[in-house]
Amino acid sequence: LFRPSLADEIKKAATTIDASDTSNPRRAQLEGFGFVGPGVAAGGTYDCSRKIMNLPPIGLQSLSQSTPGGSFNAQDLTFVLEHEIQHSFNHATKTQATSSFLADIDRQSKIRGPVHDYTDELRAYIQAGREDEAKAEIAGWNALLSREKQLNPGANGLDIMLGARTTRQLDFISIDPSNPAAAIAKPNLTFNHDGSLAQTPSNIAAMGQNYFDRPSPLYAQPGQRPLGLGEHRNQAGQLQPTADYTNYYGTWAVEQILQAEDRANVMYQGARPQVTIDMAALGLKERLIENEGLDRGVNKSPFPYQDTSTMPPTLHHFDHTQDGSVNPTHDHTYVPVVPTAPAATGSLGPDDPAHPDHRMLEQIRSGVRKIDESVGKPYDEMSERVSRSLLAVCKDNREAYPAAGSGSLADNALSRVDHVVMGKTGNVFAVEGRLDDPAHKRVHVEIDQAIRTPVEQSDQKLLAANQAIAQERALAQQQELARGMNEPSQGGPSR
Repeated sequence: LFRPSLADEIKKAATTIDASDTSNPRRAQLEGFGFVGPGVAAGGTYDCSRKIMNLPPIGLQSLSQSTPGGSFNAQDLTFVLEHEIQHSFNHATKTQATSSFLADIDRQSKIRGPVHDYTDELRAYIQAGREDEAKAEIAGWNALLSREKQLNPGANGLDIMLGARTTRQLDFISIDPSNPAAAIAKPNLTFNHDGSLAQTPSNIAAMGQNYFDRPSPLYAQPGQRPLGLGEHRNQAGQLQPTADYTNYYGTWAVEQILQAEDRANVMYQGARPQVTIDMAALGLKERLIENEGLDRGVNKSPFPYQDTSTMPPTLHHFDHTQDGSVNPTHDHTYVPVVPTAPAATGSLGPDDPAHPDHRMLEQIRSGVRKIDESVGKPYDEMSERVSRSLLAVCKDNREAYPAAGSGSLADNALSRVDHVVMGKTGNVFAVEGRLDDPAHKRVHVEIDQAIRTPVEQSDQKLLAANQAIAQERALAQQQELARGMNEPSQGGPSR
């Protein structure tokens, strides 16, 4: 198994000090081996913090009666070992890219503006992962080629790789249709005369396309080679990986963005800025990210974001799926969008960004979320019912003051929500203006009633209130126009 090329690389990794290591004394690039856990689908992993290469146990066991799952394959293992060793040599560059990503999203999360667009930050981080994996693949190819040429010194460098008992070489070469024993190089790769590959920028870019960009099994088209990674399990609890490399790396990156947003908690004009991501441009898919297991951290509430790959942008939510703590059925499983039932007239609901009251709803949600966080509770369906109930009374609060008569809705309606405050008698208040300003506007709902009021009922009330307000304003405009026509001119007679 350990032919000169691979043996030399292992020795090099085990004796080369990692200059970026913060330990004292500094550690070597590779200091040990471990096992890939049963909950992860991967041919191998490199743990940069522990300087350990992890391999799947079944890949180290031969098939036998006592080990029926054994899948030891010397050629495949040669490729994987060198692939992971190269990750150890790439570690310093990848660490720098990760640090830059974390610094960039920290800055973005603190911008006081209406939008926090993380597309560029995600693109840079994913590209760093693409280059890391591409370099590792080239190293794996060279190690396996070295092994095969040791066994067959006179064979053609590319043709000999077709006989290797693995499919990893098919990202580099194809079978010649006119001669099944001959190999055809992928057109975007430049091989050396002996069949090896140099780590040139063009070859690295090519392997990014050939390997890193391979599609998920859920999205592969006919003729494409799918690639499944990660922790997704099917309904029976069996490992069924669905992540491609973009979404495998993207899951961690999205987690860091959401945590940065929660830490910064920036408010702009009474609401948190909209988080936007061009998902299609990056190759990110919410389904694959949530299948992989998205960890929302302490705040496990769904996180709203706008997907700018559509026009107009589409509102989505990232749900906590790293475990079943929010919902047992959400454990490493995509949580599909549950559309809000439209009002009877077919108009848009306030959950839609195009709705005129959507920003006010986001302001209310932000306030309700803070109340939830103060008692260690996630923002959930009850929280959303409270938010929608509050939004409705922001436009029509007559039920709270039945003796006040039929005053003007337009005059009493809130135009924004600056604060959401929990009262001492079971009411929750929405306030426009400073809390210490006697002239501020406020409305309230009884919390027990609000959590039992269906979202659809609150949206119907909001719709009716908005229609009544529009009618009031139209009537007032007509009356003002009529007064202007009947009043005498104040400028004297004209000539």
